[in-house]
Amino acid sequence: MAGQLSIGETIKAIRINLYGMTQTQYAAFINISDKTLRDIEKGHIDPRLSILNKLLKPGGFEIGVRLVQRHL
Repeated sequence: MAGQLSIGETIKAIRINLYGMTQTQYAAFINISDKTLRDIEKGHIDPRLSILNKLLKPGGFEIGVRLVQRHL
């Protein structure tokens, strides 16, 4: 994934670079457990879409789905 960040790396970058928070502080800020945040940042779990959007929203990001027309 040259030039791309994983979900965990993206969340960590938002947490540190935008807010300067520890994992415990950021987890409390977005209302999830710090263990869940740690596991997501390390790539140990695949969070639900609702949790991902909760994690990414403070950084101005949102995950969604869009229709892509394909011609077969």
